[in-house]
Amino acid sequence: MKSKINAFQFMIDNRKVIIETINKSLSIPKAWDQLRKDLPGVKAIKFNTFKGHVKALNIINDIMNEKEEIMRDRQKLMQEIDIIRQEKNELETMLGKVRRDNKENLEQLSIIEEQKKSIEFELNQVRQKIT
Repeated sequence: MKSKINAFQFMIDNRKVIIETINKSLSIPKAWDQLRKDLPGVKAIKFNTFKGHVKALNIINDIMNEKEEIMRDRQKLMQEIDIIRQEKNELETMLGKVRRDNKENLEQLSIIEEQKKSIEFELNQVRQKIT
């Protein structure tokens, strides 16, 4: 690597492989040897540079893993919001239909009540004629 920034950037870009290898090897020197075989770019980094960046890499790995988890949670929440919006729209449509039906039913009820009053009035007139 031409500079420490490039070396560290390389380590960040390959952090999952590096962290996994360190965890499996249980030591930085053993991980270093394994990574030199498995990850060609590591050969351009000096061991002391690699060793010095491991702690920072672990911190960055934790932060990036947390960020990835937050992004997954965000995606799930966005999907749930979309589902809730769809349900809300469906319920609003149903509510509109219920309101229209209710209005029609109230109009019909009003007509029926008027008819009932008219029939009761006629019934009273017939009763008066009978008596």
